Amino acid sequence: MSGRCTRCAAAGLLCYLLAVACVERPPCSAAASAAAPLDRVAVAPANDAPGSDGDARDRQRELPPVAVSAAWLARGRQRYDIMCAVCHGRVGDGLSLVAQAGLRPAPANLHSDRLRQLPLGSFFVVATRGTAAMPAFGAWLDAGDRWAIATYVRTLQLSQDADVGLIPTAVRLDHGWDP
Repeated sequence: MSGRCTRCAAAGLLCYLLAVACVERPPCSAAASAAAPLDRVAVAPANDAPGSDGDARDRQRELPPVAVSAAWLARGRQRYDIMCAVCHGRVGDGLSLVAQAGLRPAPANLHSDRLRQLPLGSFFVVATRGTAAMPAFGAWLDAGDRWAIATYVRTLQLSQDADVGLIPTAVRLDHGWDP
């Protein structure tokens, strides 16, 4: 095996081992999701039903099935950093060590115009079912975590393509930014 192929195989194995090592538990049932501990993000039980996980209705959603909070985004960031950043990069630009090692096809830049225009639910469905180039995480992450990741991805997109004019003048002045 050539040096490049060995590095790619090693990077792929590392990604797999990281994903397996970081999974806290197998996917939960709808009943278990409803009784989740307080430190977990709970979702509507219908989203954990096997027949509705990642279906066409989920793909068209513009909002997650729960209220978004700071804790929800923190959970999404934590899960993104564990499961997604190894390929997509910490800011979602696709410039990760795995990509630099030669992963083909290269991980998607989550800030591309095409991906920024997709409904939020599309990211949930891709995380659930995978794509030709990306594994399915539906068996590794429960629906709540996949929705939290999708919401965090949207937050990353907004953070990298934000209009500074939307920041209130008082906040810009407090931080020493030009008004």
